[in-house]
Formats: sequence, structure tokens, C-alpha cells
Amino acid sequence: MKQNSRLNHDEAHLQGQSETTAHSHQQSSSQGAAEFASPEALLRHDAAATPVPPQVGDRLRASLAADPVKTAAWWRRLLGR
Repeated sequence: MKQNSRLNHDEAHLQGQSETTAHSHQQSSSQGAAEFASPEALLRHDAAATPVPPQVGDRLRASLAADPVKTAAWWRRLLGR
């Protein structure tokens, strides 16, 4: 008898969890959830929606300015292309 009451309690708990999950899924769907065809599309969407902090932009510009200019390949210089 004790085992049956435990099973009933566990079943009720699982039902409550599935209802909560279904409810939260409905809320996220109604809040304009979007599906993306690929991970790249998700990243493009996120990049467009997320502004870059000014400090990060400044550090990136400084880092790119410090990189040496890439020279042409040796064979291109030799052949004059």
C-alpha cells in the first residue's frame, strides 16, 4: 500500500512538471520566439540585435591597427602580379 501511494505521488509530480513545461513553452512561443535555419542565421540575428560596448570596439580597433600589413606572397612579388 505504501508503494502505491508513492507511485501516485510521483505520477502527480510528473504531471505537474509537464504542465509547467507546457505552460512555459506556450509563454515563450507567444513572446515572439524565432526559428533559425542555421546557427549562422542565429548569430547574425544576435549580432544585429546586440550593440557592441564602446570599450570593446575601441580595443578591437587598437588591436587591428597594431597588426602588421600583410604583404603579397613571394611568388606574386617575383612574377609581378
